[in-house]
Amino acid sequence: MKVVKLIIIVVLCVLFQGYNVYAKDTIYSINKYSEENLNFIKRGYNKKGKKDGLIVGGNYLEETIENDNGTYQNYQIILAKYNKNGTIAWNYTYGNTKEDNIDCLEYTYNENSEIDGYLICLEKTYDIVNKQIPEGEDISATLLKIDLDGNLLWEKSAGLNEITKIVKITPTWSDDKKIDGYIAIGYKEENNKKKSIIVKYDRDLNIIWNKPCEQQENEDVLYQDIIPIQEENRIIGYSLIKSIKQENVKEKKELLWLNQEGNNETILDDSLEKYQSSYLEKANNGFILYGITSDVKLKKGKKSYYLINYNNQKQINWETVGEDPVNQDKRVVLLPSEKEIINDYTLLYENSVDSSKEVIKLDADGTIQKKIKKISNDYYSFENFYIENDTLYFVGQINCPEDDNCEYDKNSLFLVSDEDTVIEVKDDDSKNIIIGIGVIIIIIGIIIYKKGKKKEQAS
Repeated sequence: MKVVKLIIIVVLCVLFQGYNVYAKDTIYSINKYSEENLNFIKRGYNKKGKKDGLIVGGNYLEETIENDNGTYQNYQIILAKYNKNGTIAWNYTYGNTKEDNIDCLEYTYNENSEIDGYLICLEKTYDIVNKQIPEGEDISATLLKIDLDGNLLWEKSAGLNEITKIVKITPTWSDDKKIDGYIAIGYKEENNKKKSIIVKYDRDLNIIWNKPCEQQENEDVLYQDIIPIQEENRIIGYSLIKSIKQENVKEKKELLWLNQEGNNETILDDSLEKYQSSYLEKANNGFILYGITSDVKLKKGKKSYYLINYNNQKQINWETVGEDPVNQDKRVVLLPSEKEIINDYTLLYENSVDSSKEVIKLDADGTIQKKIKKISNDYYSFENFYIENDTLYFVGQINCPEDDNCEYDKNSLFLVSDEDTVIEVKDDDSKNIIIGIGVIIIIIGIIIYKKGKKKEQAS
């Protein structure tokens, strides 16, 4: 009897383990349109301005348009509000039949620096069949303001007739810690050459000043990332990543320091091309340059992530280079803790050996604290993530496994994951659990059968 009780306890443990695997990683999808893809995720707010759920943004294929000139795919954008339990509170869609994509997603603010909506940047939309903007119309990128209930408040041009695409837009603030507007980088393309520009907007997206890039006739210049540099919560300048291309000349990338008016470029590093990728993130009294590098203590040809912290004296405070091999075709994403003083960072990357998606925690000095998540399957594609109260939220796309009969080959992905409970989730976990339970049941049956035989023989 003791043996049977022990086996029952083992079965319950296995069942509990199986329950844990599925309880911690819950998949939600908008699952309304074909080929949805979510790229952005931010904390959501309700109409009272209180923290409430998550906001996600991306694009979807609504329909395919056919005419005498050919076949066109009609991609449009989608913004959705998820409650924390995975249900959708509302969604907003937009598109004028061009292949629309959200280029950036930010908050909007009222005069008290309270969040009162969401800002979407996208390229100028036009009729995909005619493939042209009507003569005389502004060709600038488009800005949309969505209120906290998912309604369109206004749509306007990015201005200047100089920006066809906004690469990034991020809030700025005054010395009294009030949000006073945005800093943005973008470009227009002429004769297959990119001409970049920095623009300072007020809170209502009116232009305060702009700084077109000074470049040579044969140069293709792209501003790739920008972030305010802060000192005791006061903006003292901006960090900028600049890419310069010329025909028959190797691409050159620079890390620049600009003053508060976007002038007086100081080159902090003129050889960023040595990295496979480079991005910027905020830090306490400085900023962080991060991305993927081949300068790692791994096998030859392997690449990993790196972080470099610059202080307000334009010097390097610390550097961190990872030991895990990273897939250079997938972007690494760095998130600072959402506090006035940053205590730690969370980093997402894809392991190039087993294609697992991994999340690690680092302290404010770049020291690795722990690996908090590892997901090993080949049909999740993560574009971005968010962390709050020890729960991870991923967005991206699910590619339908070949053996499954999916309604669409690709669906949007919204994955809720408890970082403290599940460290690794694999495709074959369910099979292993079922096999394990089956084996245990067979063993129990054999034991009971043998005990019954012994009783018969004894009687």
